[in-house]
Amino acid sequence: MLSLPAKSVRLSCTTVGTLRACELVEPEHLVGLLKCVKHLSMNVTLLDVLQQANAIDILVKILEVEGHGPHPTVRYVVLHLLNISSCGSQESSNHIFQTCYNLCRLNKPRQEEAVQAGIIPCLKRVIKTPSPLKQFALPILCDLAAAGKSCRMLLWQHSGLDMYLDLLGDQYFAVTALEAIMYWCVCIKRIVKPPSKTALSI
Repeated sequence: MLSLPAKSVRLSCTTVGTLRACELVEPEHLVGLLKCVKHLSMNVTLLDVLQQANAIDILVKILEVEGHGPHPTVRYVVLHLLNISSCGSQESSNHIFQTCYNLCRLNKPRQEEAVQAGIIPCLKRVIKTPSPLKQFALPILCDLAAAGKSCRMLLWQHSGLDMYLDLLGDQYFAVTALEAIMYWCVCIKRIVKPPSKTALSI
């Protein structure tokens, strides 16, 4: 019978192996692997292992490929050569967004990592549709305002504030969006300090 440390090491190796397989497996087998990764992300003790195994970057790359347009970019061609192909499946996106939700929820370093990996356009693409994936995409998006300065800068570049303002009309996410806007305003207020009395007298 395996001891707890041995079980932990075995789980870690399984997690890393599964993620590496996502980069190499044929499209028809990708959904099954993504489902495994999703289940692994439900174990809080494995979240750091998934992060160290570069899970966020791999998953965002797969989302980017699935959402590519009719004219593939150089990045898409590179990913295609790496066998990270589009499976054209709503199911795979479902597994990825749930995994990203589990990884990013209430964890600023992982939220920042997701933003740097390019998750904002993927979130933006989903929230513009009636997709049920919005229940995972919107909480991630609203948390990003408090994730750090670099996250807010990238949010600004992708019209993040406009997305928050649009959410004020959503009966389920209006309060969360308002909290994100308020936090953003507080951060701006800290940067833009009022002039000193000396400066005013001059």
